[in-house]
Amino acid sequence: MHLLHELDLSNNRLVGAFPDVVLRLPSLRYLDLRYNEFEGPTPDNVGNSPASVLVLANNDFGGCLPASVANMSGTLNEIILMNTGLKSCVPPELGMLTALTVLDVSHNQLMGAIPAELANLHSIEQLDLGHNRLSGDVPEGICHLPHLQNFTYSYNYITGEPPVQEVRVAVTATSSAFTTATNPISSATFTFTTAAVASSTNPVSSATFTTAAVASSTNRVSSTTFTSTPVPITPTSVLRGLT
Repeated sequence: MHLLHELDLSNNRLVGAFPDVVLRLPSLRYLDLRYNEFEGPTPDNVGNSPASVLVLANNDFGGCLPASVANMSGTLNEIILMNTGLKSCVPPELGMLTALTVLDVSHNQLMGAIPAELANLHSIEQLDLGHNRLSGDVPEGICHLPHLQNFTYSYNYITGEPPVQEVRVAVTATSSAFTTATNPISSATFTFTTAAVASSTNPVSSATFTTAAVASSTNRVSSTTFTSTPVPITPTSVLRGLT
């Protein structure tokens, strides 16, 4: 057991308390206990596990997520706690998990405000806080996270929207378009600045640019290819009180 790297006990009907013996496996990297009938609190020493992926979804652990989870700041990449009966608040210690890419605490009974410490999750890509009892505003810092791709906070009591996010889009056109005998142009780079509000009710994932070209004897247009790359920049304004 000392050499065990992955332990998958998912999709069974295992019952009883959290099997905390698995937290003492020194080489464990992946632990999956989802879809069982475990119950009782999550052990206080959960943060002592060397695992980089913890999938505990769809059990009935209840209680709070122990603050010791902060001990996994250098190792934990993914933690899935969907529908585990968690209560109380979202522990601010989660903000110390700087290597975390996926955090899912949806479909629980978490209350209180979204902790501003979550803005320290600089590696986070997927953040799901949906279907809880959270209230207040969305911390502005979360919307500035450089790798964040999906952020869900629907079905809570959030009173405000996240701030406007400006996106600088570099559009490169490479073709023989707009070529004339006196002004040959083979490529051009254009920069546009657009304001996009990303929220649970208004997701913005891509932009489409359309051009109209007029062909004449002095301005031959044959083809144009556009590729766009969004680059986040610092927001300049904040929207509040949107519904």
